[in-house]
Amino acid sequence: MSFIELQNIAKAFDGVPVLRSVSLTVERGELLLLMGRSGEGKSVTLKHIAGLLLPDHGSVRVDGKDLSSLSRRELRQVRMRLGFVFQGGALFDSLTIFDNVAFPLREKLKLSEREVKARVLEQLSLVSLTGAEQKLPSQLSGGMLKRAALARTLVMEPELVLFDEPTTGLDPIIARSILKLIRDCQQRLGFAGIMITHHIQESLAIATRAAILHEGRILITGKPEELRRSDEPFVRELLDGQVTQITAEAVATYSTE
Repeated sequence: MSFIELQNIAKAFDGVPVLRSVSLTVERGELLLLMGRSGEGKSVTLKHIAGLLLPDHGSVRVDGKDLSSLSRRELRQVRMRLGFVFQGGALFDSLTIFDNVAFPLREKLKLSEREVKARVLEQLSLVSLTGAEQKLPSQLSGGMLKRAALARTLVMEPELVLFDEPTTGLDPIIARSILKLIRDCQQRLGFAGIMITHHIQESLAIATRAAILHEGRILITGKPEELRRSDEPFVRELLDGQVTQITAEAVATYSTE
C-alpha cells in the first residue's frame, strides 16, 4: 500500500474544471517532483493531499485512510503527520526565528519549555541557522527565511512534507542551495516529500521520481532520467532547454557538496 494515493481526483471551481482525473502515488521516503505549466492545478493537488480541499470525485488516501471519510478530529490527527512549506515562508513578522520555529510545538504538543528549546535549536542547526534565534524575519535574507520556514515544518517531525514553490523569489545559486538542503534533510530524516517548483533543472537532480500534470491529468511519471528520454511532445516542450543541461557531473555535484 502506498503512503499517499490519489485515485481519479476531479475538482472544479465555479464550474471550471482544474483537476479532471488525477491518479498518483507517493511512497515512504521518496521525493516526488510535481511539474506542469502555471495554472495546471499543482497547488490544488497539494491542498487535496493536505485535506485543505476535498475532491468533487475520486479519493485521497493517506496511509490507507480516505480523507473524505474522516471526522474533523481524525483529519487533524492525519494533518499532524504532514508538513507544508509555503511559497512565502509564512513566518510571523513579530516573532523571533526561535519563536517562529517553536510556535507549532507550543500550539500542538504538550512539551516543557526545555524540550521545546532543545528541538528548536536542533532544527535550526540542521538548516544552518544557529545564531539567528533572536533575529526577526525582517533581519534575514531570502535564503535564510526559506531555511527558517523549513525548520518550522521539520520541528514537528512530519512523515510527509509538501513543498509549494520553496525557491520562489530566489536567484539560481541560492535556490540550488535550498534544494540541496531539502534533499539532505529528506535523506537524513526519511520523510516523504512532494515538491512543486519552477527550478526544474535543479529539482530533477535531487528528485527520486517526477510526475507531469497536464490538462487535469497526470501525463507521465517516472524517474528523472526516464522523463528526459521521453518522446512525448508535451514532456519535450516542458523540459527541453532545461533538462538537457542536467549532466552526470551536475548530479555528482549535488552528491558531494
